Amino acid sequence: MNLKIITTNAAGKTTAQECSFRPDAEGIENQVVNLYPEISLQTLEGFGGAITDAAGFIYSLMNDSQK
Repeated sequence: MNLKIITTNAAGKTTAQECSFRPDAEGIENQVVNLYPEISLQTLEGFGGAITDAAGFIYSLMNDSQK
């Protein structure tokens, strides 16, 4: 399984990095990315988002408690 990681910094520079997922070979860790689904070290809360003109318009119509 291949993965392409694209990141953008505050200055707007975008970089891309390719990674691949492979099963461990007899317990030896790979040098790319190792996944251990049985171990949980942190909680993922979401994947970001974007506010479009339409979403901004709807947001402007909300009252203070809805915002």
